[in-house]
Amino acid sequence: MLVGEYDDLRRRLTRRLGSEDVASEVLQETYLHLERSSLMSVIDSPKRYLLTIATNIARMRFRRERRLTSLSDLDKALGFVDEAPDPLRSLEARQEFEALKAAFDELSPRRRYILFASRLEGRKLREIADELAVSQRLVEKELKAALMFCGAKVSRDVIRRFGPGAREASSLEVSPVPATREDRHDDAE
Repeated sequence: MLVGEYDDLRRRLTRRLGSEDVASEVLQETYLHLERSSLMSVIDSPKRYLLTIATNIARMRFRRERRLTSLSDLDKALGFVDEAPDPLRSLEARQEFEALKAAFDELSPRRRYILFASRLEGRKLREIADELAVSQRLVEKELKAALMFCGAKVSRDVIRRFGPGAREASSLEVSPVPATREDRHDDAE
């Protein structure tokens, strides 16, 4: 019955479901359902019976898809999204990390110390200057040079705000400021 009326059933289901592909898939599931079914009684209207089975299968499928979609949306809203990086991001991160390690190795010992002390340990530039017995301005220049060098090695832009208050300025969105006479003089050194 299903095979003989397949085209007519698919056309009717396509109208009901709005998609020929979905109608074909539902008819396939209907065939599988009938294959597994052990009920072999006389049916008054076989075509209507097949359409009912197919429509019920389509409803179950739509509910299942809607529930899965709702659950994935809920997971995203609650923050249960898989944060694990894909293989490409992992590879890029490893390569960037290796480039940064190589950049650290190329820094002078003083620049490396200043960079680690200020950025990793969170120490104040004044403390570092006192410890190294140099001016705070020299520590600022060394830190700037170290950050610019490391940023270039990993192809990253570096925030160009250094000195006292740099941490607060780094957390704000900074608009470009024209260089002062002092900055131009420092860059020439």
